[in-house]
Amino acid sequence: MNTPPENSTDLIPVDAEIISSLLQKSIRRGETSLAQFAARRLLAQRGADVWRRLLVIAFEDVGIGAPDLLIEAVSIAADPNSRKRLGGNEASAVHLADLLAAAPKDRSSDYLICAALFHPRLRSIRLALQRAPLTDCLTVVEDAEWGLPERAVAAWLGSGIPWLGERGEEGDLLALLDCYRQLGVPDGLVDAVGIAAHKTGEAITILVPLLWLAAGGGSFHVHQSPVPPLQAAAGVPLYALDLDTRLGRAAIARFALENRSVRAFLEANVRPLRWAEAVQMAAFYVDGMPVAKRLDWPASYELEVLGRQTCLSRAGVRRDAQEDLCAVISENLEHLNEIRAAELLASLKGKGWGGSHG
Repeated sequence: MNTPPENSTDLIPVDAEIISSLLQKSIRRGETSLAQFAARRLLAQRGADVWRRLLVIAFEDVGIGAPDLLIEAVSIAADPNSRKRLGGNEASAVHLADLLAAAPKDRSSDYLICAALFHPRLRSIRLALQRAPLTDCLTVVEDAEWGLPERAVAAWLGSGIPWLGERGEEGDLLALLDCYRQLGVPDGLVDAVGIAAHKTGEAITILVPLLWLAAGGGSFHVHQSPVPPLQAAAGVPLYALDLDTRLGRAAIARFALENRSVRAFLEANVRPLRWAEAVQMAAFYVDGMPVAKRLDWPASYELEVLGRQTCLSRAGVRRDAQEDLCAVISENLEHLNEIRAAELLASLKGKGWGGSHG
């Protein structure tokens, strides 16, 4: 393994799936040159799809860490004239990737939507509001006496945005946005949320105003957080090979079987048919999720714990085993990266690549 070349314009010989993952993970880690490269490359590979990808990253990973940047991201991604003023599509993609990489991060929207959709203790309110009129959903959104996860359920169902085939029968995005305006969310942010929700179809977008309200619209401490060391093969950062990529899933499945410590833990704590899924999700939290510049606000750590517990429980990991599984994966991350490198290099060799990066 090696570290990627300093000149991030060097050809990284991988497909759009890995480049898309690289774009998001490098933005999380604040690795500006890699983020710019990935944005440029994804634009070349997938054209206009890069704008949807950058919008999802902005709302999932930056969120209330930089609300004004969300507004700017929507302007760049949704308006060709804005991109023309910045020098065209490539210059705009690189510029937006740069801004997102440098921004403070808050991943609460992702944690919150995961809990809203899947946490067992929210099942009763999910079922009740799925059958309820829109006014009931908006009443819960408006009422700060409800917990933030319950209000997130109401916002999702009230928006009408589908998720995994489910949606609120009486959802109305414009009514939800008007509700946010009446609660005091700035018009510019509400308008940006509406455009992003339409462009991406992602429920994370409509939770950002709710988080803005919960945080009091204030500014909070931003601190630098440690991230795992960057390892690469063929110039490709190996953190890009995660559960969202074919090669990443294959590597993690091998790791679950071949690493003695991880396998022993799985044998004692996870049903055999769930091993790959459990390790994929835990590896994401160990190596794919960490952000370098984090926004601290009162509920941020509580929401992270809620989201992590929800995701790992869905992956078949008991609550009392989740932290230990993440710890054993962290202790053996070097082995996982060795397997990732082997899978990547074998794939490239199969495609006839003969590069010099080992």
